[in-house]
This record gives sequence, C-alpha cells and structure tokens, in this order.
Amino acid sequence: MALTVWLSAMALRLRGKEVTALLLTSMFMNSGNYGLPASRFAFGETGFTLGVFYFIMQSIMAQTLGVGVAAAGAAGGGRRAWRQVGNRLLHMPQIYAVAGALLLRGLGFHPASATGVARSLFEGVALLSEAALPVMLLILGVQLGARAPIVQPTMVAFATAIRLVISPVLAFGLGRLLGIDGVALGVGVMMAGMPTAVNTTILAIEFDTRPQLVVSTVVVSSFASLVTLSVLLSLMR
Repeated sequence: MALTVWLSAMALRLRGKEVTALLLTSMFMNSGNYGLPASRFAFGETGFTLGVFYFIMQSIMAQTLGVGVAAAGAAGGGRRAWRQVGNRLLHMPQIYAVAGALLLRGLGFHPASATGVARSLFEGVALLSEAALPVMLLILGVQLGARAPIVQPTMVAFATAIRLVISPVLAFGLGRLLGIDGVALGVGVMMAGMPTAVNTTILAIEFDTRPQLVVSTVVVSSFASLVTLSVLLSLMR
C-alpha cells in the first residue's frame, strides 16, 4: 500500500504532508472494532481466529511503523529532520508497549501466573486493554457525529478508493501468489477492504499531518464500506 501511494503521489505530483496523510489512510485499516466482528459474522469462529492474527499484526505496525510515518511527514526532509523523527519516536509510549509485549511473549510469561504486586498490576492492565476497543468505537462515533465538513473531497475520494477498492484487489493477488485460499484468503481480502483505522486520526493530530484530511477519509470510508464490503463479502463467500 505504501508503494501504491508513493507511485500515485509521484504521478499526481503530491508533496509533503498530503503524501503522509495518504500513507496513514491507506496503510492502516480498521481491522479491530470493525474487522473482527465482520470476520466472525462472515466466516464464523475460524474466520474470527484468523482475523485476530491479522489484527495483532496490524496493531503492531500501526503503533510502530505508523508513528514513524507520521513523524517523518511532520519533520520534512534533511538530516536534522530525521534526527527530530528519532527524538519523537523515543517519546512515544506505543513503541515501548509493543516491545515489552513481544518480550513477555517471547519469554513465555503469562499474566495469570503473576503473584503479589505484579498480579495487581496486570489486572489493572487487563482492565485498560478491555476498554481499548470501546474507546476506539466512541472516538469513531464522535467523528461520525461531529458533522465536520469534508475537506479536499477529491483527495478524500482518492484515498477512499485506495483503501476500499485497490487494497482488497492487491490482497487477493498477493494471497493467490502465496498459495492462500479458502477461509484464510476470504478473511485476508475482507480485512484489506476495511475502512481507514480510527487511530490514524490520533497520529495525524499528534504530528499535524493534515488531520482534517485524515478525519474526512475515516468518515467517508466508514460509510462507503457499507456498500463495498457487502459486495466484497458476496464475492469472497
């Protein structure tokens, strides 16, 4: 998706933060609070399990690569800009959260085995984790209900087309190339056709990379996905 956006930006002579906004809206999809229920609805428990793996990988990418993309777009070019990107990344808690989670998984640690203060700590973390998806739904609802004007409609339509149309087509081709079929292919293509992730708006606001364009794309792609996903699921099933 990054390569697709980069080639499109070259052809359209786009520069700076507009390219960063397109990268954020095209690379990261709403595979959690939207994708997981949809995968269970369309493909049952097997599809839901596969969707969870997809969601985990997307979350890791969004909280690491996504932060880097947003920071790089905000800093501009040059050696000094890349130094600023590094400094911003070091101050982002998501990077350390992902690294800590992967380390604990690699060590075979399970929170249920903790005792004493550690157990209380992980119980608190568990409560926060359970609140993550509802909070994301709340953020999405606030954005959909804010009635904010849709800015740069041509760019929003272009970004929405990349997210909802080009992405699942590329996913299908890549899946077939890798020999994936059946439910796995269906879930992968469906997830690739999800609208833009809600948390991209947080990154866009934090790093000031055309936040209104990103918010507009989240809203438009979320509504448009009601049609595109219906068609996509009919084809994949």
